[in-house]
Amino acid sequence: GVLGDTFVDIDSTNKNGPPAQDRDTLPSEDKPGIQDVVRSSQSTLENINAILRRLDNIVGTIENGQGSIGKIINDPSLFNNANTTLLKLQNIADEIQNGKGSIGKLLSSDDLYQKLNASLDRVNKMLDDVEAGQGTIGKLAKDPSLYNNANATISKANALMDDVNNGKGTLGLLARDQNFAARVNDTMTRLQNIADRLDRGEGSAGKILKDPALYNDADQMLLESRNLIVAIRQNPKKYLSIKLHIF
Repeated sequence: GVLGDTFVDIDSTNKNGPPAQDRDTLPSEDKPGIQDVVRSSQSTLENINAILRRLDNIVGTIENGQGSIGKIINDPSLFNNANTTLLKLQNIADEIQNGKGSIGKLLSSDDLYQKLNASLDRVNKMLDDVEAGQGTIGKLAKDPSLYNNANATISKANALMDDVNNGKGTLGLLARDQNFAARVNDTMTRLQNIADRLDRGEGSAGKILKDPALYNDADQMLLESRNLIVAIRQNPKKYLSIKLHIF
């Protein structure tokens, strides 16, 4: 047996021969004793011992506050932070329950629900209009002529780009004809020079733009002309005389 005692167990459950007679020899099987059990379980005990040592190391690490679990168990600040977070969450839940804040109003206020429901109704109405081809978006979605016009415009744009690439038209000449581009560049340079001269007050046009005396003289001449016209209207005989000569 397991405890070292010896006993005989006669079992006929698996018999496969005739009944035993007196003085017959019964076959027997050797059963392991306690030493055999201890020897066979030695490796298992060693594995259990290794596991216990590892568990002991883990427990020691936790007790020393090392690792995440150790910090959770031994660091009071982590507990305090978690407790503070829970309190804040509780306050938020209370405010939501009391109808405070956007979420609280959304959950507690019928007005906000009604507005949201009305907005959804308007969105559904707009989608119905689009589906029915009404409005700009509806026409864009349903009216094939708009698509055809857009397609035609794109085709014309492609044709225009082809003409430009082939050197046709003004844009094509600008893009392909180097002489034409050089002439345009020369013209732009001359215009820039003229603008610079005007800005510096050179030439008649530049003086008109920059010389205040010339502006003042012109303004004075216009003023005197207006005064002369007024005087003629008031006393035309003084300035206009008609003489008739008979030959």
